[in-house]
Amino acid sequence: MRAIFVSVFVTLAFMPVFVLSQQNNLTDGTQVEESSRLLDRLQNIIKNFVKKLLNWIKKKYEELKETILIKEELIKEILKELIKHFKDIKAEVAKEVLEYLEPYKKDFGTLYNQFIAGIKEVIKKDE
Repeated sequence: MRAIFVSVFVTLAFMPVFVLSQQNNLTDGTQVEESSRLLDRLQNIIKNFVKKLLNWIKKKYEELKETILIKEELIKEILKELIKHFKDIKAEVAKEVLEYLEPYKKDFGTLYNQFIAGIKEVIKKDE
């Protein structure tokens, strides 16, 4: 992905310089007219490319956002189920789940706090 952006940047940065340098070497009106048409075509190509790129980025963003929301809801449901069934969980499993969910504690708020309280009870009970 980075390579695409670098290629686009280089093209956008140096193409007008090239065209303008060619335009400075022109001597008659037809060549100036031709250069002007070329610049217009380049501008349209760049606009269309940027438009397509932005649409693609928006589409990917929405797809990722939806996927993340689905996963977040799934994890919340799993937490709720685990909270319901703490008495059946072994301390070893509880510790693994605790380690896995540690990075998400801010995302789950009070649900995470309930989960931690239950996990600590399970660990104390088993040890």
